[in-house]
Amino acid sequence: MRFRFYCTPEELRAVFSAAEKLQPMEYSWLDQNLSYLPTLDNLLREPLCSCRDIHNFGRYSLWPHHLLVYPAPGGDPERGCAFPIILDYSGPPGEITGGLALCEGSLVLESEYKFEKDQTLFRTLRSCFQRQFHFKKAGHGWLSPSVWEHRRDYLFFCGTFGMVAGPWRLDERDQVVPLNCLVPEDKTLLEQLPRLPNDQRIFSFFAEKKDLLELFHQLSQKYDSLLYLEHPASRTGPLNDPEQLLSLGPAWRQIKRLVLYDQDTRTFLNFASLGGRWNGSNRIIDITQINHFQSLYGNTLYLSLAEAVKAQFHSIAEPHYGPFYLSPRLYLRRHELILNLNDPRFRIDGEDYPVHVWRKEWGELLEGWNIPDETPAR
Repeated sequence: MRFRFYCTPEELRAVFSAAEKLQPMEYSWLDQNLSYLPTLDNLLREPLCSCRDIHNFGRYSLWPHHLLVYPAPGGDPERGCAFPIILDYSGPPGEITGGLALCEGSLVLESEYKFEKDQTLFRTLRSCFQRQFHFKKAGHGWLSPSVWEHRRDYLFFCGTFGMVAGPWRLDERDQVVPLNCLVPEDKTLLEQLPRLPNDQRIFSFFAEKKDLLELFHQLSQKYDSLLYLEHPASRTGPLNDPEQLLSLGPAWRQIKRLVLYDQDTRTFLNFASLGGRWNGSNRIIDITQINHFQSLYGNTLYLSLAEAVKAQFHSIAEPHYGPFYLSPRLYLRRHELILNLNDPRFRIDGEDYPVHVWRKEWGELLEGWNIPDETPAR
């Protein structure tokens, strides 16, 4: 049993809010590695009783995430290990900012898992889409009223955006017209779709330990239930205080992974690398990077930290790897620093222009400063 649809996140929330009044249900993630951090995955998988409890419900992510929907209360022993209804969101692809591109949403109930309660819930949800909210069948799915009204302006993507089962549109007779990326006109149309800027995929900046502590404390003022998760961790549980996290002695910057998790909104912030000053020299600064790991619950922590850095740090333009964001402390010393991106590396000249530090110069600097190469392994 499968029901395909195209709608906005707001319309999807309205459908499920109405369905919850007809039949109580619960939501949880599909049981898989979500962040590859077991402590965090266990927190994220805890079921919720309403779509209103899911921050950012209906917002399509950068990659597909599956939400499980099942009749409440869950945990029915007769269900065994069966999967309930799998919900995939509709909405604009996560990497496209324009509102006139929509990915396919779907409700799926596998035939071998058709428990009576699941079938009843599936029919209730489908009825809400079709009868209560008046979705209309067109093309490869059911279109919400707002999408139907502007149906000839939309590009519809079947399945996950980026896969082979490419986009289609509706012509004047409401017939499906497939788009082919090998056709010049179609390729041009697809390339013109507005996309996320690079700094919303992964955001980079340069900061010292004190700068990171200040940023974490600012986030704590906005999100009062933050946990700090370290991986691989020498500790058995999450940390509640950033000072604990960053007081790990001289090798603190060698932490391979850090995740901040807000318990109230179930949103998290993933550090791809946690930089800072080198142990052997206060003139070499490793880059700090955060990943846009957008989940079913949204990416508010990511955006909050990125906005704080942009507002408080100084930027230096660099066409290929920049802009470089330097904390106020580092900016005062910018002409004596080496900004280490783990090859390439840059220094800032007297005119505030970033100059590439090539390997020969890098080796000479390390030899002159009499320190070993501490660049973390990739």
